[in-house]
Amino acid sequence: MPIKLKKVEKVYKSGDVETRALRGVSLDLSDGDFVVVLGPSGSGKSTLLNVMGGLDHVTKGEISIDDFTIHEMSQKALTLFRRNHVGFIFQQYNLLQTLTVKENVEIGARLVENPRDIDELLKRVGLKDHANKYPFQLSGGEQQRVAIARALVKNPKMLFCDEPTGALDEKTAKEILALLQDLNKSLKTTVILITHNASIAQIADVVVKMNSGEIAEVSRTKETLSAKDIHWG
Repeated sequence: MPIKLKKVEKVYKSGDVETRALRGVSLDLSDGDFVVVLGPSGSGKSTLLNVMGGLDHVTKGEISIDDFTIHEMSQKALTLFRRNHVGFIFQQYNLLQTLTVKENVEIGARLVENPRDIDELLKRVGLKDHANKYPFQLSGGEQQRVAIARALVKNPKMLFCDEPTGALDEKTAKEILALLQDLNKSLKTTVILITHNASIAQIADVVVKMNSGEIAEVSRTKETLSAKDIHWG
């Protein structure tokens, strides 16, 4: 699903204080791209992800994703859009501790009419032998794989990832990135990943650099690296 932003602004108000999180952002992304949005804390990258993913409304400007005009949608319409077309992965795994791995993934499956096969998906993300375990019995990397499976079971057209490796060590982070890279290529799922780690930009088709709520640079990578080969740090 191609994504187009035109002069998008986002202003947060707290009393008389206004914070401009996005300042006239325009951006065009192609269907099936692996996109890394890179920037320091406070650069606006999380806000950009939230408005693209329909988690938040823009203050001004336009966002279109395929035939959907996100900036015009009601809250109810945005909820349906997210449910049917978008998967989210966050730094925090947000798993239900009283449910097994498989049951956590089933939560995502129940949201849509035509979910992916859960057992096949667990096998794909390397959790086939952990289906009946609980989150507390898993490592951080394994818990993030559960979160990825829960997002993917909906068969989303787009996957929005907010610092998905931020809480992981280098080895585990590279494993998660390799999994996302494989899913992007094999399932043709558009991936939008935000991070402050410049090393991760090496695996992206498109790198969007942000600073102070503005896009500083957009570049298309001539030759991407596999996650296992990137220089870390």
